[in-house]
Amino acid sequence: VIQTMWHLSAFRERFLSLDYTHTCLRTPCVFCALRTIFTLYKFSEGTVIPPDTLRKALSTLYQSELRFQLQNMADASEALDEILKLLHCDHMGILDIERWDDVGCTPLCISHRVFGAQLMDQKICGTKK
Repeated sequence: VIQTMWHLSAFRERFLSLDYTHTCLRTPCVFCALRTIFTLYKFSEGTVIPPDTLRKALSTLYQSELRFQLQNMADASEALDEILKLLHCDHMGILDIERWDDVGCTPLCISHRVFGAQLMDQKICGTKK
């Protein structure tokens, strides 16, 4: 997921050039973790950049739900979805992640500016009745 975001120039360039003053709303902060990784990608001479800071942040934030736990596999699309939600929440000052879609963003957050769509989880039960 991180490599995809990095190689998507529209996201990378906007993320690295964000001009607002960031205030961490939760600890650990996914925005700061992603900023650290992107800075390493940009300036490091190493060939491998470990995603540890972002993985630890997601693991800690979703520990009560047992999602994104270290040493466990997680679905990449779920990780991307949560990262984009958290970036939106940070931009809008939303503390409760579950209420991420209660407020539209103006000006657009990076999640909406780059991906241009509302994010939504939809679960469909496959059980026949």
